[in-house]
Amino acid sequence: PPLEQVVAGTWEGGVRGRTPGASWYASVFRTANQDDILFISSGALTNEGHFENVGDTLRRGLELGASGQWSPRLGWTTAYTYLRATFETPLTLTSPNHPDEEGGEIEVPAGSALPGIPRHNFKAGVFFASDRWSVGANVLANSSQFLRGDEANLLEPVDGFATVDLSAGYAIGRRFRLSARVTNLFDAGFETFGLLGEADEVLGDDYDDPRFLSPGAPRAAWVGVEWSLP
Repeated sequence: PPLEQVVAGTWEGGVRGRTPGASWYASVFRTANQDDILFISSGALTNEGHFENVGDTLRRGLELGASGQWSPRLGWTTAYTYLRATFETPLTLTSPNHPDEEGGEIEVPAGSALPGIPRHNFKAGVFFASDRWSVGANVLANSSQFLRGDEANLLEPVDGFATVDLSAGYAIGRRFRLSARVTNLFDAGFETFGLLGEADEVLGDDYDDPRFLSPGAPRAAWVGVEWSLP
């Protein structure tokens, strides 16, 4: 369909600095979009829909981060983002699979959160490095997010999650290196995304829950050998 051009106004400000053994930064931001364009799930299948101008939207938040060294061989890093993304214009959207739809549509009031965008994101890691060894651990955590198709925020959101990853390496001579990596160390069950669909069309009438969730990857491990050319 013909769409209006999106016009965005952004401002951002921040500070950064250093202390003995560490560096840090902090920033705040705000982006206001006019005639923003979003994908709207409106077809019979979960991946069918159309793009539509949804009026004004607003994204604002802050970012914090720091990194440093506890010793010449042991370091750390951490980062946090707070992002609040909202509809600023009340509107009516197509959402035929929503339990509260009327005529295949839902009313979205101003101030509703945009779906698929977690409000909180946190990352942290520690690492050790010597002449031959390198070992690291990372944590990633995201807060909950609303499902696409529930722009009005009427349903339970997709739960937040946290995962832990490990990595290690060992140098064999100047050109060869053994490496190992484990993702989702504790085999946490989680979902990374959600949208509304019509499950009973495929699975039968007993499946009346319209929530389709994208599962996160289970625990996995890799071992490899790296060879560096001269």
